[in-house]
Amino acid sequence: MILAKFGGSSVANSHQFKKVKNIVNSDANKKYVVVSAPGKDEQHAFKITELLIKLYHARPNSINFKNLHAEIMQRFYNIIDELNLDKSLKLLVTNTFSNVKKLSYAKLVSRGEYLNAQIMANYLGWHFVDTNDFLIIENGQINYVASQLRLANIMHNDDKIVFPGFYGVNFNGEIQLLPRGGGDTSGAAISNLLGVDKYENWTDIDGIQVVDPHIIKNSVKIDSLSYDELQELSYMGLSVFQEDSINPLKNKNIPLVIRNTNHPHRLGTTISNQNSSSDITGVIGDQEYSLISIKKYGLAKETNNMIAILNVLNQFNLEIKCMVSEFDSINLFVKNIEKIGQLEAFLVKNNISAKVQSNIALVAVISQKVLANNKLQRRIIDILEKHHINSFMFNQSSNDIKFLFGIYAKDYQRAIKIIYQSLFEKNLVTQAL
Repeated sequence: MILAKFGGSSVANSHQFKKVKNIVNSDANKKYVVVSAPGKDEQHAFKITELLIKLYHARPNSINFKNLHAEIMQRFYNIIDELNLDKSLKLLVTNTFSNVKKLSYAKLVSRGEYLNAQIMANYLGWHFVDTNDFLIIENGQINYVASQLRLANIMHNDDKIVFPGFYGVNFNGEIQLLPRGGGDTSGAAISNLLGVDKYENWTDIDGIQVVDPHIIKNSVKIDSLSYDELQELSYMGLSVFQEDSINPLKNKNIPLVIRNTNHPHRLGTTISNQNSSSDITGVIGDQEYSLISIKKYGLAKETNNMIAILNVLNQFNLEIKCMVSEFDSINLFVKNIEKIGQLEAFLVKNNISAKVQSNIALVAVISQKVLANNKLQRRIIDILEKHHINSFMFNQSSNDIKFLFGIYAKDYQRAIKIIYQSLFEKNLVTQAL
């Protein structure tokens, strides 16, 4: 059994719907489909979900409200008309948005997935099952035990089913949204609950590349990698697949394949419990960090010191991406801070000597195979020094698959390009082993 999840670009219009139908009909093992709301396409600059959020915040009865309302419904009407589907679906769209002002934020914003799944089920001739009926979400987290019990009561073995992604309910029956990337999480969660043999994630790329395609357009594609490698890539900023979506698959050992809806003949990237087919899985990072350097005698010696510092940072809701500590100092890499002056004053007030630097980037080289070998690490350091890129922190993760270093944001893209060109185009990875 295969579950195929189609993202917003894959279900943006009637033309994309036809591609989805060809894909699912080409393999009898594809029994389950999860869909997102319609995404952007050449005619539409906004995703349906973005428009629904705008609609929720628009002033009722204003021109903006009326325009958004009409635009959203027309997107669905067009898909229905162009596929010559049952006209009752247009009535469903109309009724869904007949009294927007009475809908909660979560219910309104999730209606894109709800309607797209209804339309897709009708088009494929499959059953529609609403995640509202079984997927239990508490505080943004899926309750797998409760969800499994509910799903067992509504499933029939021979049914081919379309599910909406992105939402579920709490125990009170109120619609709950999953965090960013909720469509991926829904697909992974339902795959876990159904115990499928494979989870296919259909999107608009041919698979995962070694480097962000916005930096290097046609870098090497990774044919296969492990769950742990994908988790590290996602943690460091890979947008192809969300970090929280990996564990549900890993826990059931369900292979994930990332495929391109527009090029279905291409094999994509497979993620499983097997290590990457490449020596280097990825060179990835982000440049929107600040570095907080804290110094105090015997800092790492006393647990209370660390607790006090973390409590202070918690006041500012900071996401700590990396922490490097020594006997009397600690360096924290956090997402950019809007109120740096206030944070520094707050630290001083709490008797914590600290320096805050903005415009910092973190870059990670990820591999299951070679990071235990110091030659590659030395090679990367030499490459940066040769090109006059100042790296002020190196750190290897405890699981030995991530080599992390900090640089100034102005050097970020240049560093990524230089490392890629040096290791891949000049084939220095093998030489470093």
